[in-house]
Amino acid sequence: EEFYQEQNMGVTLSIEKFQQNAHHNRSFLEQHAPQTLQLYDDFVRYITANIKGGDTLGFDVLEIISMDELSISSDKLLK
Repeated sequence: EEFYQEQNMGVTLSIEKFQQNAHHNRSFLEQHAPQTLQLYDDFVRYITANIKGGDTLGFDVLEIISMDELSISSDKLLK
């Protein structure tokens, strides 16, 4: 665990790339997990409403992976 804490596991995206990915990912969700669309749309709207010109988005992959509730939440969404 200490090894991973010392690694830079961040992912950055330009706003333009985020918007492209959001559109593409929504199409995937429409086909494979339509029950998640409302939550996904809310997430995209929240990000879009809180960005300023020149912003980039950053995600810490390890922080997301280590969320204890993530698998439980995702399992509930996919039912």
